[in-house]
Amino acid sequence: MQKRKKMNKYRISCFKHIGLLAMALLAGLGLFAQEVQVPESEISVYLKAPISHMSFDVGNYGEQNNGFGAGIGAQYAHYFNFNWSVSAGLEFQTYRSEAMFNAFSDSYSTTDMEGDNFEYRYSVDSYHEREYLSLLNIPIKVQYERGINETLTFFGSGGFAIGFPVSAKYKSQVYNLKTAGYYPQWDALLTSPKFMGFGSWGNRNTGKIDMDTKTSFTFLLEAGLKYKLTAGTNFYMGLFADIPLNKLNKTDGGPDPLVEYNTSQPTTLIFNPAINSAPGAEGTPFADKLKVVAWGVKLRYAFDF
Repeated sequence: MQKRKKMNKYRISCFKHIGLLAMALLAGLGLFAQEVQVPESEISVYLKAPISHMSFDVGNYGEQNNGFGAGIGAQYAHYFNFNWSVSAGLEFQTYRSEAMFNAFSDSYSTTDMEGDNFEYRYSVDSYHEREYLSLLNIPIKVQYERGINETLTFFGSGGFAIGFPVSAKYKSQVYNLKTAGYYPQWDALLTSPKFMGFGSWGNRNTGKIDMDTKTSFTFLLEAGLKYKLTAGTNFYMGLFADIPLNKLNKTDGGPDPLVEYNTSQPTTLIFNPAINSAPGAEGTPFADKLKVVAWGVKLRYAFDF
C-alpha cells in the first residue's frame, strides 16, 4: 500500500515537471516569435553579371563569339510566411555578341535604276558583325528561404521574365567586297561600272545601325545565400541563369539580303544584319535562332518592412 502511494506521488511529480517544461518551452517560442517576425514586404536593388550575350546559329558560314553584359534592377517582394515570397521587378539588361563569316558569295533577283530585272551577285573574303541589344525586363518570381543560423539563410527562386527591346544595333565590317550584275535576258554579266553598283569595293565598315528583334521570354533560376546585415536589411549573393524560351529573329515580309543593292543610289551599298538576312534573300537567316542568354553572379541589397 505504501509502495503504491509512493509510485503515485512519483508519477504526479513527473507530470508536474513535464507540464512546467512544456509551459516554459511554449513561453520561449512565444518570445522568439515576438522577436523574429515575418517581414510583410521587401524592396531590393541588384546587379547581375558577367555573361550576357545573344546566342544564334551561323551554320557553316562561320562562328559566333559571346560578349559580356550586365543587368541592374529593382524588385518588390511580398512574404506569405518565413519560407515563401513572390516578387515582381524592373530590370535593364545588356547583351553583346559577334558573328564572323568565312569567304562566301551570294546572289538574289532585283531591279536596277532603269527598271530592268537582273541577278545581283556579291562575294566577300570575310564578314564580321557586332550586335548590341538592350532589354527592359519585367521578372516575376517565387522565392523559397530556409534559415541556416541567426544571420545566414539559404534561398532559391524561379520564375519568368518578359523583355522589351530598348535598343538593338549592329555594326558590320566587310573585307574585299566584289559585286556584279547578271542580266539573263541578254546573257550579260557586268562587273562594272561602279556608278551602276558593280565592281570591287575593298573593305567597307558601317557605324552602328538599328535592327529589329522580337520581344523576349525567359525562364529565371537563382540560388544562393542571404546575410542579415542589421534588423530589416539583408544582403543576397547568388548564382543565376536566364534561360531563353523563344527566338528573336524578326523577318516580317521575308528576310533581306546581307548585302543589298540600292536601286535609287547604286554606289551606296546597304548592309543588313545577319539575324534578319538570308542567302538569296529567302529561307533561314545567316544567324538563325537568335536568343538572349545570361548567367553569372547576382548581388542584391534589400530592406524589409
